[in-house]
Amino acid sequence: MKTIDARGVPCPKPLILTKTALTNANINEEIEVLIDDEVAFHNITDFLNNNKITYSNNGMNFKIIKNKELSQNESSKEKSSGPVIAVVDKKAMGQGNEELGELLLKAFLGALKDASPKPEALYCYNGGVYLGIDEPYKSLLQELRDAGIKIFFCGTCVKFYELEGIKVEEQTNMLGIIEAMANASAVIRA
Repeated sequence: MKTIDARGVPCPKPLILTKTALTNANINEEIEVLIDDEVAFHNITDFLNNNKITYSNNGMNFKIIKNKELSQNESSKEKSSGPVIAVVDKKAMGQGNEELGELLLKAFLGALKDASPKPEALYCYNGGVYLGIDEPYKSLLQELRDAGIKIFFCGTCVKFYELEGIKVEEQTNMLGIIEAMANASAVIRA
């Protein structure tokens, strides 16, 4: 059994190490992944579930059995039929007057739930993570959740800005954001 010790390793490296180990492993080979970070735990769990990989966990430690080959070309095949996603990287939309930019962002967030096609998810990174704690943005994000749009925040950004109140289950990493953008049929930018 191969062991990946990713304790103390910042995101998204634990997920990357897990993916690399799975890619290089033989079918039915067992891999142990040791982590100590809730966001990394959530990211690895999502990856394993989305790829239907067999695993068990004891606390934050995983025992993974490679039960199938991982497809390297799924993203290029799914691009044209992939989901629409939206991304926000600050608390204002566009360049220029900040007050106008804030009004535009509120309108943008309010309109997302009625857009056709409706985005599957909204990814917030850099200053965009403040939307998760500042009103009226926080209420607008709840309306998007209620409309079935998943909300994700960059975990590194949340830690950098020392924000509290953003659920760990809604935190992702840069690799997750890149893959979502690469697999999307369209990316709507605020």
